Amino acid sequence: MTRENKGIIGFSSLTIIVITLLSLIFGFSVLPMALGGILTFAFMVGREIYQYKTNQTPKFEYEDVVEYGIVIGITTILYIMGVGIFVEL
Repeated sequence: MTRENKGIIGFSSLTIIVITLLSLIFGFSVLPMALGGILTFAFMVGREIYQYKTNQTPKFEYEDVVEYGIVIGITTILYIMGVGIFVEL
């Protein structure tokens, strides 16, 4: 399994966990779910900045920020759509 696959699985799982926790606390509405995606994205960007500042990577990896940002966004959208479907039933 490559580093990118591990990152994709990890950040999509983290997004689902954060959204679920916020939704359980504040209710299953769009705002807590969107906030969960934003918080996960902020954590990911902070992680990339930390890796760059501590010389774990030779350059700031913009492509990782974009790739994982897209994964977090798609996961958030699918979660909101899934909750919307089950709420309407």
